Amino acid sequence: MTSWDTHDNVHVLDSGLALVTGPASNWVVVGTGDSWLLVDGGYPGDMDRVMASARAAGVRGLPEAVLLTHAHVDHVGAARRLAADGVPVWCAAAELGNATGETPSQIAPETAYAKAAASPLWGAWVHHAVAAGGLESQRLRPAQLRSFAARAGNVLDLPGHPVVIPSTGHTPGHTSFQVGPVLVGGDAVVTAHPTSPVEGRAQLLDAAFQDDYEATTQAAQRLCEVQAEVLAPGHGPALEMSAVREELRSAHVPVDL
Repeated sequence: MTSWDTHDNVHVLDSGLALVTGPASNWVVVGTGDSWLLVDGGYPGDMDRVMASARAAGVRGLPEAVLLTHAHVDHVGAARRLAADGVPVWCAAAELGNATGETPSQIAPETAYAKAAASPLWGAWVHHAVAAGGLESQRLRPAQLRSFAARAGNVLDLPGHPVVIPSTGHTPGHTSFQVGPVLVGGDAVVTAHPTSPVEGRAQLLDAAFQDDYEATTQAAQRLCEVQAEVLAPGHGPALEMSAVREELRSAHVPVDL
């Protein structure tokens, strides 16, 4: 979380789709030229990185929209800045309360600080999160938001035509998306996190981050059934879906294969 280079962190997973591995959370650029979509947007302090990575991925100007997997502060940073420039922000209807702050769902600072006091990994993450704007309000105004029904198979009229995959549990309206052969999984299944000693393997985030841990395990099961080739997670590197299924099964996450 101390150094970051744009080109080293833009990973093209399919034509017109790049996963960007940020310093502590990821975002995805979908599209080409001046017709593109941003999925998630890092911390508030990642705004310059988001736009630099978009240019490196080959797109121009502002995105047509920002699509949120969920409205945690480490995913809405650029969304809030772009919304101020008139870019609409899309999220599932059940995530609206989290996005506006009316019914927030996010780890409590006192919980994070208590864990940081007991763990160097958590301590480093908290330090980064605060420096990156993690204590800033992530609230978006209702007028800036566009909601959609989180029905499985619902296709959104956005660049890349994302297919909705409900994956509630991490937050009340957490949603994943399939874009071509890529599963944009958000935080339903990740492959690393600054608080985790494991990197490059499919895993669930610590229970302290989950709104409903049992529902998150069920969401992981549903994602493993998606006919995609590669996972673009909200944290960590991309991973082949065959490895995701095997590793979650080995970790005793209930997955039907």
